[in-house]
Amino acid sequence: MMVEKIFESDDVLIKYESCWSLEQLLDKKGVFLLKDISDLLSIKSLLIKRRAEAIQDSGRSTWEVMGCRKIWNHWYVRMKVFAPYYLTNFRPSVVCLSPDWSVNEILAQEGVFALSDVSKRLNIKASSVRYLVKKSPNSKTEMGIWKVGNIYAVRMERFSVWYAKYKTRKKRGIQAKRQSWSMPDKNRLTER
Repeated sequence: MMVEKIFESDDVLIKYESCWSLEQLLDKKGVFLLKDISDLLSIKSLLIKRRAEAIQDSGRSTWEVMGCRKIWNHWYVRMKVFAPYYLTNFRPSVVCLSPDWSVNEILAQEGVFALSDVSKRLNIKASSVRYLVKKSPNSKTEMGIWKVGNIYAVRMERFSVWYAKYKTRKKRGIQAKRQSWSMPDKNRLTER
């Protein structure tokens, strides 16, 4: 009878320490509980679990491909396999905006940018956008903005569509306010 090998000889269960940075965690060699490290990874553990299930459904080993496995009721992360997978699949590489780009050129770009750079160039308040992101249950798909570590990342392909809708809604709101603030027509006053 063949017994499935669960851990390699060099895989040791390591207790996560809250003083570690993300880079320090990804440099560790060992096995961690997913529930302990998911906050530091800045992704929901459900996303990792769904990705693991998709890999398993395709007939591949999640332990070998992405370094995650469910044993009984606990999800384990094998960091020497998971770290490169995380960096290529979950952590976006943020691109700097070129100072030569116009607003239209920025909105036509593809890739991930920092919200702080985008908001400065598009003349919108980053704090207002961050508030909308926190308020939205699914800002990554709706707006193209999500929080990664300490920064807010902007997927420009989705953000540009949302930004166009946001600007038209804002213009309509300003026009409606201007109409309500305008002085009433003198003829309408005398007719009453």
